Amino acid sequence: MEDKITYRFGSDLKKRVENMELYFKLAEVDISRTNIRIFLALSIVSSISIVLISLITMLMLPGWGPSIYHKAFFICANISVLVAVFIYRCKSVKVIGQKIICSVFAILFALFLILIDTIPSPGNSQIFVGLFLVIAPVIFIIPPEEMVLYQLVSFIFFIIMTSAFKGIELVKTDILSTFIGFLTSFIVYGIVMNMRVEEFIQKQIYKKMSESDSLTGISNRHACKSRIEDLMLNRKNEEACAVLMMDADDFKNINDTLGHSMGDKVLIAIAGILKNIFCTTEVIGRYGGDEFIVFLTGNEAVNNIELRCHYIEEQMKKILDGRFGITCSIGGCVVKSGMADIEKMMRVADTALYESKAFKKGTSIIRQYDDESIKNVMPVMIIVDDIQIDREVMAFQFEDDFSIVKFDCGEKALGYIKDNYMDISIILLDMIMPGMSGEEVLKQLKADVHTGAIPVVVISADDSMEETALECGAADMIIKPIVPAVTRLRVFNAIGRAI
Repeated sequence: MEDKITYRFGSDLKKRVENMELYFKLAEVDISRTNIRIFLALSIVSSISIVLISLITMLMLPGWGPSIYHKAFFICANISVLVAVFIYRCKSVKVIGQKIICSVFAILFALFLILIDTIPSPGNSQIFVGLFLVIAPVIFIIPPEEMVLYQLVSFIFFIIMTSAFKGIELVKTDILSTFIGFLTSFIVYGIVMNMRVEEFIQKQIYKKMSESDSLTGISNRHACKSRIEDLMLNRKNEEACAVLMMDADDFKNINDTLGHSMGDKVLIAIAGILKNIFCTTEVIGRYGGDEFIVFLTGNEAVNNIELRCHYIEEQMKKILDGRFGITCSIGGCVVKSGMADIEKMMRVADTALYESKAFKKGTSIIRQYDDESIKNVMPVMIIVDDIQIDREVMAFQFEDDFSIVKFDCGEKALGYIKDNYMDISIILLDMIMPGMSGEEVLKQLKADVHTGAIPVVVISADDSMEETALECGAADMIIKPIVPAVTRLRVFNAIGRAI
């Protein structure tokens, strides 16, 4: 089921709660990353603050020195800095792991402040706890139920500690001031979270507007390409996939004879037909003008593709009450299993589309990916780079020479290469990637008897890595920024040496 945000502002409490629940569900990864950045900043600030407070206190109160709790707090804050730096740099740490670490940090932070406010200074009123309870709910981005739990536990623990170590008068004063902070925290949390949720909703609205075709409401060209690339990256080798390219026949005549408003109605009707026939999990988009694209994955979906095309043809005839006999031509490319390159698939589908328009308008022609002997004629290049623009730049240079398969991380690429090593001619591998680095991928490839013979050209912005790469078995190295002429020369030289 597709999640939808209620794009509505106002005082309706139910709507606000629903929006907040969706915010924590849909923005989980972004929230986790933000919390880690806050964790890093807070760790550094805490470490510096405890030193400054201790120095100021010693100047104001001669003979006073930092207690064991102050020192322990300082040590833990410094350790948390190191932990935060590690997590921030290690992109492979899962969301749940980041959430647990931030929760533990928040609990320990509250514990230390309560200890500092009670045990070392039993004759003084609390300083930190009341303030902490006010600002704690907005330090990290956490759901309301977790916020209530943290606040309640902190408040109860403070009552226990202050009752155990302070006199009755101070206990009353401390509990009252802390209780005021406890109540104030809910107001602060509500205001800040409402602002965060509304900002998130506005971003979602803008994102949806930027990814949707303004006339038909389906995905636009940019969004289609992005979603198809993501699906291809996550596609299993044995999973079937297909792409359909289609456009309305003689659409210019429709505009010229019926008017542009009728032409718009035809385009909207085509989009409606596609949405009724294909699932929301499949990519449906307007590729430009009167041209539409559909991308499907899954054996069941692909197996009945010809039946769906026939149904599209029948529904097209009913547009504008069937008075004008509007038709569309369809060209498709199907991959039953094995490796595939979406750019090559779209070329096959586009060629089939023009064949359909030339042979008989209003019909569909579906080609098999193997029909063009793409796999046999075109050598295969694997591009592994976590930066999308770099993948596209390299793919553009070699799209006429290779069947290109792109990956955004080392783990996926390594598994794919080991499964299809016999078909692969060259690998372009970025050395610095989150998760499994290019160096680790290279070492594993060269250690495997099957993949060790595949030439690998590594890519890096750091020229000092060249010696390491060559020692690990790389055939050559390309220094970023990528220079097309140099890249082509090194790639073909590497293939020549391998042959």
